[in-house]
Amino acid sequence: MKAQNQGAVNLLPKLNVYEQQFNLLLALLSDNKFGEAKKLFPHKIEKSLTYQILNKLKSILVTNDKFELFMSGMQMTEDGKMYPMLQYKESSDTNTPPKKLIMVLFDNDSKIIGLKPIEHK
Repeated sequence: MKAQNQGAVNLLPKLNVYEQQFNLLLALLSDNKFGEAKKLFPHKIEKSLTYQILNKLKSILVTNDKFELFMSGMQMTEDGKMYPMLQYKESSDTNTPPKKLIMVLFDNDSKIIGLKPIEHK
């Protein structure tokens, strides 16, 4: 697993926690445990997550391939705040850069505040 740490904040102390949260999300979505998956998000986001949204996330995230950490760093959001960010690639993708990435943002409580698929052609 290769990861690059970018940004002024060292993510290493919580990197394992973030990875555990993402892997738990994958497992819960795979098992259709949407109620439990919602708890991995802050309350404000959890309230707005519908079955349709979680099912769409499942269709994007749950594949026959495993995800591995590609890069970690900090990401600035539209409100100017910086959040820990992990990017995952499919294990079988040997392209540089990978064709498909999943960017995951976390808050200070290690809750998932954003998921964004990125496709390179």
